[in-house]
Amino acid sequence: MFILLFLLSPMNFKQPPDPREIDWLLHEAEQEEEELDLSEYSDVIETLREKGFSWRKIADWLNKRNVPVTHNQLYYYAVKSQAQESDEEDPWESNPNNPDYEANKRTKKSPLDDLE
Repeated sequence: MFILLFLLSPMNFKQPPDPREIDWLLHEAEQEEEELDLSEYSDVIETLREKGFSWRKIADWLNKRNVPVTHNQLYYYAVKSQAQESDEEDPWESNPNNPDYEANKRTKKSPLDDLE
């Protein structure tokens, strides 16, 4: 019974910040560091993936060399990069009027194909 009352007590419900605190939140947001640009490390990441490293092992490898990154950041960077590359492909490849359209569709790689 006590646990139920505790869980339903008003102190467990978070209130949105007071509108007067928005300036403070903006100040804190401006102080945050920029996200790491992983494109600078794309060749390193690609080389390690070709050697069979998992996303976690690549993250550990980079962290040991003072590059603060998580395996999730690496994975989403790879997905985003591959999506950008496919956007840059020749539109004729994905055109249903192209005689090789079905063959191209079957040979397209998914970003998930590289996951271990």
